[in-house]
Amino acid sequence: GEFIFVLEPEETERAPGEDQRVNPQPADPEASTKSESIIEKDYGFLIDRYEVTSDLFADFLNTQASRVQNIEDWVMVGPEASIERIEGRFVARGGLEDHPVTYVSWFGAVAFCEWQGAKLPTEGEWQQACQGMEGGLYPWGNSQPTGELANYSGMQDGYDGTAPVGSYPKGE
Repeated sequence: GEFIFVLEPEETERAPGEDQRVNPQPADPEASTKSESIIEKDYGFLIDRYEVTSDLFADFLNTQASRVQNIEDWVMVGPEASIERIEGRFVARGGLEDHPVTYVSWFGAVAFCEWQGAKLPTEGEWQQACQGMEGGLYPWGNSQPTGELANYSGMQDGYDGTAPVGSYPKGE
């Protein structure tokens, strides 16, 4: 499934006057990063605003593959997954580069977070982030989900399966 990681505030560098958003850099400076984190001062932790993309996770796999005995312990690779292996390199499946990575194991999520200098959110952190500051049923409040707010109910939102990361700004 999809995952989002958390950065500890004390481990995050911020530019003066920029305490609301930070952009974590991966452990490998050559790798691309498409994640944007936000800090919720009242929560005391940082969490990514968007899911990890298939493209970014493929970059991570390419930097780590030689160090891992069995990459399938981290992620499913192949025609049903969002990541495939072509000519010895991991790539996002065509058309899914900016979609959330799928079929990632807990072990793969932890390894990715460590690569990013982060950690997976705890259950409490995840719940706070999902409910927002007001503690609603959803990040946007208590109104029922629609295709404008979330990837919801099959093709109602225009996507069969996952949608590109950031496709639902009204649902944030």
